[in-house]
Amino acid sequence: MLRLTLLLTPLLLLLLALPLAWIHTRPYTAPDIRAILAPDGCPAPCWQTIRAGSTRLAEAEARLHQHPWIAADDPFVSDISPDSGLIRMNWGWSGAQPTYVDAAEPGRLRGAGGFVEQIDIETTFAFGDLWLQLGPPDGLLDAGQRGTYQALWYRDFTVTLRTPLDCARFWHQPVRLEFAVYRSDPRIYAVPYAVARMQALACQARP
Repeated sequence: MLRLTLLLTPLLLLLLALPLAWIHTRPYTAPDIRAILAPDGCPAPCWQTIRAGSTRLAEAEARLHQHPWIAADDPFVSDISPDSGLIRMNWGWSGAQPTYVDAAEPGRLRGAGGFVEQIDIETTFAFGDLWLQLGPPDGLLDAGQRGTYQALWYRDFTVTLRTPLDCARFWHQPVRLEFAVYRSDPRIYAVPYAVARMQALACQARP
């Protein structure tokens, strides 16, 4: 079994490299993700001047209401838990948002204790875009109970990047940006990222 695994590993790595090699031969038009993950003038984790961990919920809601990317009647509070003080907001997009935003999916914000805790933005970036622009992730934070997604960490950014796992579309799966303060230091608990292992997990989890 070990011998078979050793024989198949180079083939698997070759198959992993082919989609990226194909992407390199085409004009690359994706926006610079670094400017989104670490915007000038707003320390991370920050999205459109709203900082997870420090911006008050009332202030965040006011900024979203005034933002040209946000649909006129949004954001709206979708859930309130009086016991925990947990508040969730969702919003749709106006059409003026940049191309990196997936307009088919709402933006989401979660807060508690009067402050923003996390902002989630679904994007048109693919996992292959992350690899081309940022290189291999520095760590894997989570892969779900059945290997259905990968939550990725780059040491230069205080943002979690999450993509679904899919065998056939491994490099083309969309990326969610999760702007949140890490509860623990990723340098301590993140697992070193191994692309061949994650590809194998994606194919193993395929229905």
